[in-house]
Amino acid sequence: MPDRENRQSQKNYIFNQVSGEVFPLDKEEMKDVMSVREREVLRCIRAGMSSKDIAEKLTLSVNTVNRHRQNILQKLRVRNSHEAISIYNKMYNQDDTSL
Repeated sequence: MPDRENRQSQKNYIFNQVSGEVFPLDKEEMKDVMSVREREVLRCIRAGMSSKDIAEKLTLSVNTVNRHRQNILQKLRVRNSHEAISIYNKMYNQDDTSL
C-alpha cells in the first residue's frame, strides 16, 4: 500500500513562469484540451517545421497555422513552442514522435 500512496502523492504541475501560477496537471482532463488539428500542428512543430511548411503539409493558410500555434500556447498556458512540446510530452508520458 505505501507504493500506491507514493504514486498518488506524486502529481505533476504546470508552472506558469510569467504569472507564477501553479496548475495541477490532471492528465485525464488535459487530454482533450487541444483539438485534433492543434495536435497535428504541434506534431509538426516538434518535427521542426516552420509555419509555412506546416501550412503546406496540412493545406491550411499560414495565418490559420499561426492561430493554432497561439491557441496551443494559451491552452497549455506556456510562453513558447518548446514549453508546449515539453508539457504535451509529460501529459502523455511519451518521448516518441507520435502526438
